[in-house]
Amino acid sequence: MSYGTYYVDDYSGTDYQKITSAINAANSAGGGNVALSNRSYLIDQSIILHSRISFCGLGGSSSIVCSADVPIIQINRENDDSSHIEIFDMTLSYSSMNSTNSFHIEADRPIQLKIYKVTFNGAGRDYSGVLTWDASSGSRTQKINASSSYSAFMTHVESCLFNSGSVWLNDSDSRIINNYIWANSTSTNNLNYAIRLSNGAVNISGNDIVPGNHSGIYLASTCSGVRIENNYFDGSWESVHTGWGVYISGAVQCIILGNVFNNIYKGGIYATGAFLLNVCHNAFYNINRSAGASTCYDVRINGTSSQVSTGHLIEGNAHYRTIAGTKNYAVHIGSYAQATVVNNSLIDWNSSGAYVKPSFVVPDSKYSIRKDNRVTNNATGTYPYQFDEGSITVQHSSSAHSATVSFSSDFAAQNITPKLQDIHINFVGAASNSAIVFSVWDLTSTGFKISYRPINASSLSSGTFYWRVSLR
Repeated sequence: MSYGTYYVDDYSGTDYQKITSAINAANSAGGGNVALSNRSYLIDQSIILHSRISFCGLGGSSSIVCSADVPIIQINRENDDSSHIEIFDMTLSYSSMNSTNSFHIEADRPIQLKIYKVTFNGAGRDYSGVLTWDASSGSRTQKINASSSYSAFMTHVESCLFNSGSVWLNDSDSRIINNYIWANSTSTNNLNYAIRLSNGAVNISGNDIVPGNHSGIYLASTCSGVRIENNYFDGSWESVHTGWGVYISGAVQCIILGNVFNNIYKGGIYATGAFLLNVCHNAFYNINRSAGASTCYDVRINGTSSQVSTGHLIEGNAHYRTIAGTKNYAVHIGSYAQATVVNNSLIDWNSSGAYVKPSFVVPDSKYSIRKDNRVTNNATGTYPYQFDEGSITVQHSSSAHSATVSFSSDFAAQNITPKLQDIHINFVGAASNSAIVFSVWDLTSTGFKISYRPINASSLSSGTFYWRVSLR
């Protein structure tokens, strides 16, 4: 901001009075920079910021410690006084964690709120971190009214450290980038998420996230156009029972791209009632530390009989398990969901951390596709789960004949029952007039048979069948 700077320690009174006096002076001037010194400030009530105020410290050594169970920093909507506010370069803490009803920063429908390089210390608190919401609604998770007078936009949280904290945003067009967010993992409190979104399009990228007991990122049904890109979901702390990496409840048009899900206790990505999810080029490593049969999926998408979950693309992800734990699926698309699951790779360690077979489960419908997902088994090598292909040489004669085609592996061992969804057979004969008609029959888990005869009885030269079969 281009306004003047108001140094807190130039004013008199208690620490709270000094901070308030500097803020009031900046507000009277139409905005300005309110600067903390290199020390700790003790307060017992909320600091109220106004529009066009930049509240800054000198890094971690500039700290504010609150002894009351109130928001340390509060931004109110009264008279549209909640826009273009910056908070940066400081540490926020509570002296007591016994009563925990408030986030460190609570903003009522802000516009262009920027928070960066702030450390939030909240270990043991039920609520901790950043909350934007409609204070008049009385509900922290209710979607903010979309009218121009009450909507919230463009909250920016960057390069912050959340020590047992979270970010709850109800506004749209926002950014949560390059933060370290360690959520509280205790199941008895309300801080079960690292990030919870209740509204709108938000970009979440470059964060290091330790999920809470419920999830790392929770998307409510009113979210749309959320991008979750290049984040690291870290569940490797053995004593922490981290929930799902990403939990989606009915959101639409979301991109989950280039993330790493490591040692999550429950599962990687869970979605129910969602539409148009793009889950591509993520890495899932040892997502099986929980003993719960309903979790441990790398990716699970469900719908309902009344509302089928559609339009999903699951492509180019890598799946890997080495540790012992619940043997569940890499990708499981429920009976009331439809998706294209293609070109994913899986390393099945076999000795301890194996997946169940088949690892990729997709409903048998024309709106769902499973193909070219490759599995590398530690003992037997690499094979495709969906396709098998090869060639066989046959000899012409004037009568009908048959040939047996064998798959590269026994698909019964993978719990796959082949069905002739698609079969592509090409015959190349040695003679120019080599032409045949054929039929396919006796399909089993180990192969199928081809019956054939020449169109021209004089075509007696040998030829080759090149075949590729799609297995459901």
